[in-house]
Amino acid sequence: MDALNGKAVVVTDASTALGRAIAIRAAQAGGGVVANRLAPVEEDGGTLVSADEDVTTTPGAERLIQAAVDRLGGVDLLVNTSRPIRDVSLAGMLEEDWDAVVNGHLRALFTCSRAATALMCEKRAGSIVNVASEEGLQGVGGQANFVAAQAGIAGFTRVVCRDVGRYGVTVNMIVTPRHPQPADEETAATLAVYLGGGKAAGINGRHFQVKGRTISVLSHPVPGDALFHPGMWPSQELSQLMPTLARA
Repeated sequence: MDALNGKAVVVTDASTALGRAIAIRAAQAGGGVVANRLAPVEEDGGTLVSADEDVTTTPGAERLIQAAVDRLGGVDLLVNTSRPIRDVSLAGMLEEDWDAVVNGHLRALFTCSRAATALMCEKRAGSIVNVASEEGLQGVGGQANFVAAQAGIAGFTRVVCRDVGRYGVTVNMIVTPRHPQPADEETAATLAVYLGGGKAAGINGRHFQVKGRTISVLSHPVPGDALFHPGMWPSQELSQLMPTLARA
């Protein structure tokens, strides 16, 4: 596999099994990789470099991107993989529980993407792959902080792909189970490498779901059943019709 031959890759959090799998697969695909918080690993093709930065801060994110510039000559593919978890019901959730999860996902996504796209847009080429959780997008009890962050990743992807697409930069999202199994990790890693390669240059703003060996395209929210009234809604009529619409 040489889909990333000569390309420079940054993985924002390789401390998880999924982030580690993506970093290793990118190196196997011929890319030079700067992987944040990657435990020691035997190289298998390409160049695999570990960093240790707090990417929830602007200086930390900029140092991570600069490390790729210094060691690899630039950034061609950024994979945002941060996914801290603190499950607490809303009634018992502390501000630090909210901040740790939302900042760990969204601030890291923002700081790293901003630093990387500045270089990509100037070069008029590059790819960003954002990794999110299936459970987070669907909504699970006791995870208001986590689910809010996942929804933010999806919205960020939908907007930034438009902002940078005109410069030849693509932004896509991969959704995996919250606790991915080896098959999920392998498939997600292979897909991330493909999305960062030249053959995926025309794919932008898409959300892909990975379950085991299956890759699906997720549809964006679209209107469903609807009610219409030509004038101001009479309260009584609305109260009669809404239960039917809500059950649709």
